[in-house]
Amino acid sequence: MAVVADLTVQINRIVPDSYVDGPGRRVAVFFQGCAIGCRGCQNRALWSHAGGEVVAVADLAARLLAECDKAGPSTSPFVKLRKHLRTGHRNITISGGEPFEQPAALAALTRRLKSAGAHLIVYTGNVYEALVQNPATAEALADIDILVDGPYIIGQDSSTMQYRGSRNQRPIDLAATRREGRVVTLDWDRPELIITHDGRILASGPLADVLAGWGLGEAVSGRRCGQTS
Repeated sequence: MAVVADLTVQINRIVPDSYVDGPGRRVAVFFQGCAIGCRGCQNRALWSHAGGEVVAVADLAARLLAECDKAGPSTSPFVKLRKHLRTGHRNITISGGEPFEQPAALAALTRRLKSAGAHLIVYTGNVYEALVQNPATAEALADIDILVDGPYIIGQDSSTMQYRGSRNQRPIDLAATRREGRVVTLDWDRPELIITHDGRILASGPLADVLAGWGLGEAVSGRRCGQTS
């Protein structure tokens, strides 16, 4: 068995500035490889375990934190920043592919990131109840803040959803779940209007159409939650 210092992880890419892979401004990393193969998956190129790049877990953690630190202050006219406010953030999303198909690497990565003060969201096609019962995957759950679980179901997709692929997927507050001994989910169904650091206005579904009608933006399709391009 490899020691933690020798652990590697297979990833597809890093998206340094995301507003769709969970609430807030985030850095997202996509693991390579997924055996679930949901019908209609938007990331079929990530299914193969032969693609992407292999990197040391320690190096990946450093790269993700460096991308967080690069995030500069807002240039939006809607957001006033005082000089004493620190730039950067510690919001990181891990998606795929299927992160839990590399459980040891995932656990080592989340441990390193959490020790650096990161807020972690992980997307999985598995369900929480199965992951927590499997010793190989349960370890990684300890340092994750929000787990978005469940396979993508094409019949439950909707352009009005935020931060999820299909309505069956649950945003689980893992700290509250551990504390209360039951699955506690967050409300991600309330529509949100997002003003990005560079002044773009983001919305989905009908709200995007309303904004376009007001001349505040265009109702165009951009990268959706979980997409790598």
